[in-house]
Amino acid sequence: MYLELEPPNRLVFSWGFSELDALPPGASTVEVILSSEGGGTRVDIVHLGLPDAEAQQHASGWPHFLAQLATVVTLDSATSHRSSSHVGRGSLEEG
Repeated sequence: MYLELEPPNRLVFSWGFSELDALPPGASTVEVILSSEGGGTRVDIVHLGLPDAEAQQHASGWPHFLAQLATVVTLDSATSHRSSSHVGRGSLEEG
């Protein structure tokens, strides 16, 4: 569920899985912060409210998927002949 939206810079939504008792839907929140950096866009993820066991998994998961997003955006930008853009390597803050 979306909790806050501040276009074009910030999005906050609830996070969880119906199949995971330790992290049911709405148990944690994810904040996505978009900012200009070096001619591109930096994506920062702040994920709060994770149980310790899940925090470890998510700490490696978010950077992995942000890197995949950066690859897709870079490839799309190159193949569509649009102006060059990139997604910066995001950071993860645990709370």
